[in-house]
Amino acid sequence: MLFGLGTPGFDWAAGGAFFAFGLLAFARGGLGGDDVKVMTDCACWAALGTLAALIAIAGGVLALAGVTGDDAP
Repeated sequence: MLFGLGTPGFDWAAGGAFFAFGLLAFARGGLGGDDVKVMTDCACWAALGTLAALIAIAGGVLALAGVTGDDAP
């Protein structure tokens, strides 16, 4: 068990879905190639439910950082 998140497995479906999204974002210039590789690796490693929770936590942290940043009104 890693940080209480469960046992890491290998999820081909989640990896494929994240790779397809990353490929589209890469083609439009939104992500770099390394970003797509890391995102796909994380999706394959973590279960889809765990990955959704980690993305939600990371999004919350980034939102708080943006609100409390220097350029906040």
